[in-house]
Amino acid sequence: MFSILLRTGVAGLARGVSAIVGITLTASVTRFLGADAAGLFLLGLSLLMCLSVVFRLGLDEVVLRAMGAESLSPAAQVKLNTGLVWIVLVSVPFSCVAFLLSDVISVVVFRKPEFAVILEYCLLALPPIALFMLLSSAFQGVQRVVAVVVFQNLGVGVTFLSLFALFFVFSSRSVTAETAAALYFCSALLVLGFGLWLWFRQPQTAFFLPIIKNTEIWQSSSRMWVASIMSMGAAYAAVLIAGAYVPSVELAYLVAAHRTAALVAFVLVVVNTVVVPQYSRLWNEGDLLAIKRLAKNSSQAMLALALPIVIAIVLFSDAIMRFFGEDFESGAHLLVIIAVGQLINVATGSVSFLLTMTGHERDIRNLAMVSGPITVACALWLIAIWGVSGAAYAMALGLTVHNLGALWMVRRRLGFYPLGW
Repeated sequence: MFSILLRTGVAGLARGVSAIVGITLTASVTRFLGADAAGLFLLGLSLLMCLSVVFRLGLDEVVLRAMGAESLSPAAQVKLNTGLVWIVLVSVPFSCVAFLLSDVISVVVFRKPEFAVILEYCLLALPPIALFMLLSSAFQGVQRVVAVVVFQNLGVGVTFLSLFALFFVFSSRSVTAETAAALYFCSALLVLGFGLWLWFRQPQTAFFLPIIKNTEIWQSSSRMWVASIMSMGAAYAAVLIAGAYVPSVELAYLVAAHRTAALVAFVLVVVNTVVVPQYSRLWNEGDLLAIKRLAKNSSQAMLALALPIVIAIVLFSDAIMRFFGEDFESGAHLLVIIAVGQLINVATGSVSFLLTMTGHERDIRNLAMVSGPITVACALWLIAIWGVSGAAYAMALGLTVHNLGALWMVRRRLGFYPLGW
């Protein structure tokens, strides 16, 4: 128990720094670019996050579960190496084709011709982002919690902010949204290089060209691929749909609120970094009682920590949004709506990971195939009625539907509710 608490503390510190960097990145962009240009850049980042999930092919959970149960065994490394090669083979051709069509996509899909150059840099950043995010799952499996945080969001955020500051200080040209996108692409390349070096410098690791057609890995990853796409759709569909229907300024308010409300789920992400590999190991050992005890204790602790954060957000939403710029106060209500949805996310506990790490990927896939389309449909409907506010409501609804469904599925498959009901 002490080792779990120690790793949770280290993960919490690293995640805390990461959260500060994430908010600083958003605030720097909104203040230096202005709400209109910042909206375009943040739309590009949201699209990039969604595409990186699509092109990780559901391999995150496969690698995480393998590393969590078997550590650096040859079989576990085969899964990682195969995944890295697969990502290159599918993401690079897609990025090249979409790059050539960026002008058409920006006009036809997003109705924003000025988005084209930003989109091009985001497409170039797609392969490195997908690769180092898969590496973060491998690091999580072997419980290197600081490395997990670095390769999930801290590393690229710190690198981008450093390059952004250097450009602002030493360049005679003004900083534009296109410049920020180019710097983000450079940051992704640097973080990928560091991630590959850090992983393969471990004495027990090796890279070899795997057999591309690996049916065993694909059977596991394909189930989670659909679930991952639908889950990401539930999280980001409202932002992307709003990107096509609302002005860039309002889009900046929405994304700033979305990123800030993610602080509510901070404790969930911290605890997941540590306990998820434990679920895989305990399930491998057949110790369901220990899984139940760990899930209940962690869920109750997370809710107790998240509730004060939500209360603070509700009470001081105007002041929090003003941090991104004076005019961002208009988006305070968006922050409150999304934060309530994130509270429900935390209250249900690590339900999705519980199902994944205990071999119930099919349930997560089926659940995601319900919650994802519901969120997309609600986003289209609510944005048409209430504009950017409708997008915030759709985000909260998507989180609620998915997590309550997963909570019920945990009760059905494992015989308990994580909150001790």
